[in-house]
Amino acid sequence: MDDVELVRLTSKTIAEYVPYPLGIGFRENVLFLNQKTKNILSGYQFSTLPRGTSQDTKSFYLRVNPDKTVFVQVVSLPKEHFFLIFEEFTKEELRDELTGLLSRHHLNIVEPKMLEQASKSKKVAIFFMDLDGFKEVNDNFGHEVGDDVLKGVAQRLLRSLRNTDLCFRWGGDEFLVISPGFVEKIHAGLLARRIIKILSEPFSAGGHKLSVGVSIGIAVCPEDGKELFDLVRKADSAMYEAKEQGGNMYMYYSDEG
Repeated sequence: MDDVELVRLTSKTIAEYVPYPLGIGFRENVLFLNQKTKNILSGYQFSTLPRGTSQDTKSFYLRVNPDKTVFVQVVSLPKEHFFLIFEEFTKEELRDELTGLLSRHHLNIVEPKMLEQASKSKKVAIFFMDLDGFKEVNDNFGHEVGDDVLKGVAQRLLRSLRNTDLCFRWGGDEFLVISPGFVEKIHAGLLARRIIKILSEPFSAGGHKLSVGVSIGIAVCPEDGKELFDLVRKADSAMYEAKEQGGNMYMYYSDEG
């Protein structure tokens, strides 16, 4: 098998070769594609890889243009070479079908600049939310009514947020918000209070007036960490603490347990 020229994701050719037509390699945490793989992805403009990408990476997401994202699975081959499996997501597929909010897939390609720009005077807050009393809505009125409530929650969340905020449906009755630009950590609580207030107002669904609450956990970058999924985990932990305290309230993450 002929050697195949590798091409860096930034399309800069380098003098490195591997004997796998669909192989890739990692050198100094930079991912390289050979020419045949690049031809298969013709027309895609790759950005830099997610932070933390290394030889142990098994999968990651790449935004290849404003309307398309590729989920890449990495299968190891001998001698530190790899084989790629691609799954494409269109812009529409990165939206939650029911609510129209960003989907969980989209969180994997959130621009890292949101967190990289965080500083002591310009914080980024992660809000993890779980509805209180939603199970009873589904049990008593059915899933169609429950879906209408979830749509209403999504609409109210979007009305509560700024244009710079990102709002996701995490799954079920869980939602996630990434909100940049807070001067003080305590200011994130003002947004949490606004969300609690607007979601506490009754919903009209299926001919019924229904009420739910929301428990919110807040983690803040950079105080609570600088990696997105670590912050999501910490916000999730704080949310469970809020729920255990009776719900319909918010709590900040605390590493003191």
